[in-house]
Parts: sequence; C-alpha cells; structure tokens
Amino acid sequence: MLSDEQSMHQAADTAQFYMTTARRRIDELFGEGYAEKNPQLIGDFMKSAAIDLATFSGLRKISESIDGLAESIDLQRTKS
Repeated sequence: MLSDEQSMHQAADTAQFYMTTARRRIDELFGEGYAEKNPQLIGDFMKSAAIDLATFSGLRKISESIDGLAESIDLQRTKS
C-alpha cells in the first residue's frame, strides 16, 4: 500500500499523464494547437479519464469480491 506522500506523487504523475495525453489526442483529432486554444477540452478529457479509471477499478474490486465469495461457497460445499 502506498504512503500518503507516495499517493500524492502518484496522483500528480497520473494527472500529468492525463494532461499530456489529452493535449496530444485533441491535437491529433482537431489539428495542432487546438488543445491549447481550448483548454476546457483538456479538463474534460482528464475528468473522463479519471471517471473511467475509477469505474474500472470499482468494477474490478466487485468482480474480485464476487470471485472470492464464489470460491468460499464452493469450499463450504466440498466440506459438507
């Protein structure tokens, strides 16, 4: 598990990754310099990426919990 300080640095690294990716992809879609002229698109891209990551992470945790529960039920059945 990450410390608070490590988490803070990781969050900054993630935000930087989202920002540079947003600028590159927006410029690829709309032409060089478009992202700089439309910074709200960078923010929207970053929000969307963060929401997507949070959703995926949450769904993965739910899936792992379900798998663990199913395994526990199977173990209980084999003991009976």
